[in-house]
Amino acid sequence: MKKLLNKVTTIAGGNSGTALGTSKALLILAFALISSVRAAQKKDAHSGTPNTTAKDKTLHDFYRNYIAAANARDFAAIANVVAENVTLNGVAVKREDIISEFKKLVDAVPDFTWHIEDLVVEEDRIAARLRDTGTPKATTFFGQNPNGKSVTFTEFGSYKVRDGLFVEMSYLIDVPSISQQLKK
Repeated sequence: MKKLLNKVTTIAGGNSGTALGTSKALLILAFALISSVRAAQKKDAHSGTPNTTAKDKTLHDFYRNYIAAANARDFAAIANVVAENVTLNGVAVKREDIISEFKKLVDAVPDFTWHIEDLVVEEDRIAARLRDTGTPKATTFFGQNPNGKSVTFTEFGSYKVRDGLFVEMSYLIDVPSISQQLKK
């Protein structure tokens, strides 16, 4: 995986030592992974082979319900699908921390909405490409003054589920796109 990330970083502009270079590389890597899985699924569909297992279907529904709860601001439902101890972007946190982050986000962007663009499930892992939209009310949002401007941007999420609960959650958002939209 590290070798692949280094190769993608090189393609992304060779800035592997910078946060922007690494973020760009991760965006490319996530898109490549989702694209390759979708291509394999299409190939299976043409061959008549089922491309999802019953467990995959259940995790698809699990994730769609989670996003529906997030869009409905149903924090109790979100809390019910997150383990007490969870890893968020590589850092050990508590369930309450996850809920607190959701609340901060929707306080800053009351109409924040997640739209599932791609959803891939394999065993206990979920990968998603989301299109996020909203109008920040905060005076600064990602270093910019939104002045009532709405934003649309891509988010990639990666999750591990155990016993019906998220135990690992990672996300990557397209901050440069947000900044560009708010500068205009």
